[in-house]
Amino acid sequence: KAAVKAASKTAAAAKPRIANATAPAFVEADNVVALRAACAKGGKVKLAPGRYVLEHTLTLTGVTSLEGDYRDLVTIDGRQMTDPTQPVIMIDRVWGYEISNLTVYGDRTKNAIGVLNATNTPNANGSYGTCSGQAIWSHVLIAGFKTGIVIGDDTKYVASSENLYNHLAVTQCD
Repeated sequence: KAAVKAASKTAAAAKPRIANATAPAFVEADNVVALRAACAKGGKVKLAPGRYVLEHTLTLTGVTSLEGDYRDLVTIDGRQMTDPTQPVIMIDRVWGYEISNLTVYGDRTKNAIGVLNATNTPNANGSYGTCSGQAIWSHVLIAGFKTGIVIGDDTKYVASSENLYNHLAVTQCD
């Protein structure tokens, strides 16, 4: 089980003081770097309380559990993404997983997607799919997106089955 510690400082870019100055590039904080490394390993990923500000989509491949400490204490924030049309979290070829006790924020004015439960990677047999084991969402808040959750992709005939939602709130989404 991989544990990810929250950073004590925010990596938000400062506004330039001079009209023609260029704002410094956004840099993901150490806690996000650790989160990406834990997700790349797969298995269970435990998030410490804190705010995880993403620059790019967080892809879950092989992650069986993404678990926060408490929904109001763990935030995955997609409002600083370099391409806001991309999903904040993408579930790609995960066969049975759990996402629990966290909040995902986005910016609906930028046509954003909160969580995309579909796959870009074909399975060994050439088919697409994300779940042949139970997917459990428990105590999750998804807020501020154009589209909160997309399940499947009809352009690739991708489906997802056996989804269980326990205290899932999707708010402030168009």
